[in-house]
Amino acid sequence: MHTLRYKGFTITSRAYQIRPSGEWTVDLEIHRPGRGRPFGLLEQCRSERESDARSFDVGRRIIDGQLPGWSVDGLRHGQRSKREEPAFDQFRRHGFVAFLLLAATAAAALLSRA
Repeated sequence: MHTLRYKGFTITSRAYQIRPSGEWTVDLEIHRPGRGRPFGLLEQCRSERESDARSFDVGRRIIDGQLPGWSVDGLRHGQRSKREEPAFDQFRRHGFVAFLLLAATAAAALLSRA
């Protein structure tokens, strides 16, 4: 795992070797303090060094907005889209909605008895 600083972002190469081919994946994470986003390509490289170089190249192109459909806008502006919301926050929100529905049902049942 190697890192590179670029335009205020940290690009981390997360290459791993595939057995039995011995080739390396092109996986990376782009992050700023407190948040990060993973990216990966289907291509493979012959060495870890080649994979790191490819990961850093792809990371720089993503940050520069040169790869359509791949973006770090949520990291750049410090905003989270609904799609990026962490699973725990989604669970907590859904649990709260379920609690409200249960409370409303209980209140309706009590009122119907009166």
